[in-house]
Amino acid sequence: MGVFVIFRTTKIDLLKDALEREFPGDHLMVSPGEFLVSSPGTAQYVSDKLGLTGNGRSVGSGIIVRIHDYYGRASAEIWDWIRTKAEASGG
Repeated sequence: MGVFVIFRTTKIDLLKDALEREFPGDHLMVSPGEFLVSSPGTAQYVSDKLGLTGNGRSVGSGIIVRIHDYYGRASAEIWDWIRTKAEASGG
C-alpha cells in the first residue's frame, strides 16, 4: 500500500463519492479538493479506480502523486493518518 495525494481537483462532490465507494476508510480530506488516499498500486491505478481516468466515468480532473517522504506543518489528525497508513504499507 502507498499513500497518495490528490489535489487540483474539479467536481469535488463526485470525487468524494468515488473515494467513499472505492477507498472506504482509506482516504482523508485535507481541505476542499485535496485528499490523502492509501492504496496498493500506482497513481494511475488510483486515478482509474476513482474515475478520473480510464473507465469511461468522469469525476472531473485532478493530480495524483505518491508520497515517498513528507515534512511540514499540519494538524495532528493528518500526521497520524499518514503515519498509520505509511506504517501499514511498510514505508
